[in-house]
Amino acid sequence: MMPDETKGTGMMDDMLADEGEGTAPLARTGQPTGLDLYRNQSEISPEDVYIPNLRLAQGLTPEVQSGDARPGQWLITGFEPQAEVVVVPVAFFKRRELRDADTREGLCYSADSLTGFGAPGGECAKCPMQEWADGPDGKRVAPACNFSYEYIVYSDTHQCMALLKFQKTAIKTGKVLNTAVAQSGLGNIAVRLKADPRQGPRGAFFSPTVVPVKVDGAILEEAKRRFAESV
Repeated sequence: MMPDETKGTGMMDDMLADEGEGTAPLARTGQPTGLDLYRNQSEISPEDVYIPNLRLAQGLTPEVQSGDARPGQWLITGFEPQAEVVVVPVAFFKRRELRDADTREGLCYSADSLTGFGAPGGECAKCPMQEWADGPDGKRVAPACNFSYEYIVYSDTHQCMALLKFQKTAIKTGKVLNTAVAQSGLGNIAVRLKADPRQGPRGAFFSPTVVPVKVDGAILEEAKRRFAESV
C-alpha cells in the first residue's frame, strides 16, 4: 500500500509548526527522537510477513466486477493483471478446510490433510466430511471439506513470493505440477501459468494450465534465496 502523501505532509507541517512556535526539539529535552525509537525496534521476522495469493480471475472475482481485470488473467494484489505468469515452486503443502455452507465461517482446518482441528476435527481419512455423497437427484455431491494442493512460489513475472492454490476443478492441474516438481525437485523447475476457457454446469469459467519452461539458472537461485529469507 502506498503511503498517504497528503497525510505525511500534514504531519511534517505540524512538526515544523511546533518548532516555529518555540517548542524545543525532543533531542534537546533528553527524550529519544523518532529515529532513535525506530532504531531500537526488532527486525522483521517471517511471522510479520504476508505472502500474497496468486489467483486466477473468474467472472465473479472482485477485480473483474470492478473492471480492473478480465476473466482468465492472473492476479496478485498491487500488480497489473497478467495473461501468463512464470513461477518457481519452492514449497508444497496439502490442506483441508471445512466452512459453513451458509456463513462461510471456518469450522475445521488441516495443515497437512491428515489431522483436522476444529469441528469435527480428528483424523481426516475417517471423517465423512471428506467423502463424496449421493445427492437427492442421483448426482454425486462433492465433499463438504475442501481439499487443496498449495505451493509457495517465486513469481519471476512479479519479482515476489506468492501462494498458489489448486482446488476443486483445478486439482487435476495441481497434479500435473506435482508430477513436474517430483521429477525435478522444488526450486529446480520453472513453469508458465496460463488459463483455458471451460464450460461447466454453472456456466463458463477458466481453468489453469501449467507448462514447464526453461529459465536462466539465476532465476532459480533467486527463488531459493527469497524463500530462504522468508522462513
